[in-house]
Amino acid sequence: MRRRQRILRGLLLCLFAGICLFVKRYVLSDDHSSRTHVDGDSLRQSGGIERRNSSGINLQMRLDDPNIFIEHHCPLTLETQLGSCTNRSYASFESVPKTSIIITFHNSESLSALLHTIHSVIQRSPSSLIEEIIIIDDFSTKEEFGGILENYIKTIFPDKVKLYRNSENLGLIRSRLNGARLSRGEVLYFMDSHSEVQKGWLEPLLFEIKKNRKCLVSSIFDWMEKTADDQWTYRYGCSNHTTIFDWSMGFGWGFRPRAENPENASDAYKSRIIIGAYVAIEKRFFQEIGEFDAGMEFWGGENIELSLRVWLFGGEVVTAPCSRVAHLEGRDTRAYRDPYRQTVERNYKRLAEVWFDDYRECFYYFFPQLVDVDMGNITDRLQVKAAAQHDIKWYLERVYPELGCPVKDGLALGPIRNKKTETCLTDSRRFAHCSDSDRQQIQLYWSADQHLRESNYIYIVEGNSIVKTTYISYDKENRIIANAKWIHWKDGPFIDIQSKLCLEAPSDNPSGGATLMPCNFDVNSAQIWSFRNYTGRYDALVANRTLPVNLDIKEFLNTQ
Repeated sequence: MRRRQRILRGLLLCLFAGICLFVKRYVLSDDHSSRTHVDGDSLRQSGGIERRNSSGINLQMRLDDPNIFIEHHCPLTLETQLGSCTNRSYASFESVPKTSIIITFHNSESLSALLHTIHSVIQRSPSSLIEEIIIIDDFSTKEEFGGILENYIKTIFPDKVKLYRNSENLGLIRSRLNGARLSRGEVLYFMDSHSEVQKGWLEPLLFEIKKNRKCLVSSIFDWMEKTADDQWTYRYGCSNHTTIFDWSMGFGWGFRPRAENPENASDAYKSRIIIGAYVAIEKRFFQEIGEFDAGMEFWGGENIELSLRVWLFGGEVVTAPCSRVAHLEGRDTRAYRDPYRQTVERNYKRLAEVWFDDYRECFYYFFPQLVDVDMGNITDRLQVKAAAQHDIKWYLERVYPELGCPVKDGLALGPIRNKKTETCLTDSRRFAHCSDSDRQQIQLYWSADQHLRESNYIYIVEGNSIVKTTYISYDKENRIIANAKWIHWKDGPFIDIQSKLCLEAPSDNPSGGATLMPCNFDVNSAQIWSFRNYTGRYDALVANRTLPVNLDIKEFLNTQ
């Protein structure tokens, strides 16, 4: 029996050695003649899609237990290139500091995705620009992340890749912080363990940091999905978007304001924040502004907190459109998500209490349940804050003036109830049972400049419908913004000032959207609306006769 086991182990070692030699000879070779190259010029810069068969290196290793298989469904290399950046040249990189790439993983990751990530970085990065790739094992317990991963790294990447193991589960934020402190490179790049970088991804990042050492620079977030028919779909993220967030701590993308469009489409552009998946920063600057908040747990909120600090310490946050990294989708939910809501909301509270000052009320408007939640000690973070050059007020005035706050600039706050249907308007422009705790309903408010909006969105009129679009996409002087004004009487109609049409709920189809119709509110209660709260600002404007609600409604409708 023991002899059979020794023979089996010997065969496994031979198989492993053969795989390693194959990978070094054919996968890591610079000869790509046998691979499919994609003509990037044929793909649109935003939303381009490519489908590829996922055949390739499909490692299948078996442990001593013949019932355990580790199946690597990800091919180790996939080729794409964005044509609009192929002609972009960068200055000589002789004086550019080397980069430490920091990747963390936990149990919910797959070995194939992790290896895919490492291989793409090694193959598509100039070796002279990489100091090391630091892999942080966040106390994983999966057997495949033990000897197999360790031997693979030692055999294939003995010089560039370093594997460190946490002695306890620290979460993504603290694991990345450990990686940063272990690093030797002058630039840090934090990335997810389920990614694929594209050719030319690193140079644009270092170019921006070389120009300005106080720069936090993000790659474009592309993504890849594997379909049921074993095809990989590669989708390009939009490089004409800027990253935004709101007071409910949601974040996403909006089209850049016209004034922020760079002269060259391949130039980096300003972002309000970054997403946390793919970001570079000079190590010394990272340390000067307080690294990550080690009091935050697992993950969530650290991207907003770091972005805000960079701005407040005199730096800038930008996105480099020629640096493209794909996020591998369709994986299992991260173990870090359990218990996700309690963890991330605690992180959010730390962010708000340290940095939001008088704008904390904007945060607690969406998170009233967090007022009494223990967020831990923030003394060290307040000490970091004391060294900042600017505060949140400066940020909102100079960096992100488009971000609205219901309790700061609202005349009336949602939910918005319709009298006839006794339902409330949601942020999807449809209707639901009214609830003061429904974030989709309390996002909506009527602002002091008479816009129907949310923190990041504005509702404009198109035909007889209302359309939701990002507020940041339009300059304030833009005609669409100027005309997207509404007038409302308490417990009365909601009227588009330009068209003099009334907002009406679909009485015969509760799931339908709101429409604009000729006003007949005196006989049609589907045109009668009430907000949950009319603010003191509303009452003051009415008292000062600043709003036309002093007019009789019929008189207003007859004015030119």
